[in-house]
Amino acid sequence: VAFEHEALVVLLLRAAVAAVLNDNYFNYPVGRPTIQDMVNNALLSGDRDIILAVAAQLDEWNNLGLVEE
Repeated sequence: VAFEHEALVVLLLRAAVAAVLNDNYFNYPVGRPTIQDMVNNALLSGDRDIILAVAAQLDEWNNLGLVEE
């Protein structure tokens, strides 16, 4: 599968992996199903701005001072 915005897709997937790992160990703002839905919808949209916005949101949550569960 080829994506028009490959660099942004990589950025999104890195943030998504970190989000899933954070959700496993910390009190993350959203659960894994929501993370998956956000990422899938962004990728399916193919829209640069949506992909970037979801990556930025996940990155923001990934950099919160999360408390271990």
